[in-house]
Amino acid sequence: VAANAYYMPFKDSMFDGGLSIRVFHHMSDPEKFMRECARILSSGGRIMLEWANKRNLGRTFKRGARALREDHEEYGELQYGTHPKFFKKIVDQAGFILNRTLGVGFVARLITEKNVALVPFFFRPIEKFLDAVFGTRDLGPLCFSDIQKTDQKTPPNSRSFEEILGCPV
Repeated sequence: VAANAYYMPFKDSMFDGGLSIRVFHHMSDPEKFMRECARILSSGGRIMLEWANKRNLGRTFKRGARALREDHEEYGELQYGTHPKFFKKIVDQAGFILNRTLGVGFVARLITEKNVALVPFFFRPIEKFLDAVFGTRDLGPLCFSDIQKTDQKTPPNSRSFEEILGCPV
């Protein structure tokens, strides 16, 4: 189904889970997207969501205080970085709990066509070490968060394609 992520064409509480990869950093209104995810997810349902962390190690060294601002910052046209505290705030406001976040991608930008042969022997061990040390501290450039809906609405007991689709407005 091709749809707008701010107005998904599904009825309330239709899904038990979701996956959002390489999307969140293009959201100009992440609060609206998060509310829409909460609307279509059933109680207790979970989403694995990937987002760009503006407060990552590399960006903090390059940008200093700008990387520490607790906001959703536009880097370029429809390219955003999100501070971990801002992400947690909009997750909470949408009725989710943040179960766990893991940061990754510490050395990905260092890999080029010229040194790609070094990945298994050099970059992968370094990345594995950095993931273990800094991945749970909200310092990775890319974060994967497991969020869960907390309300007590009972989802409808229907799953046919026609019963799932619904006009979002």
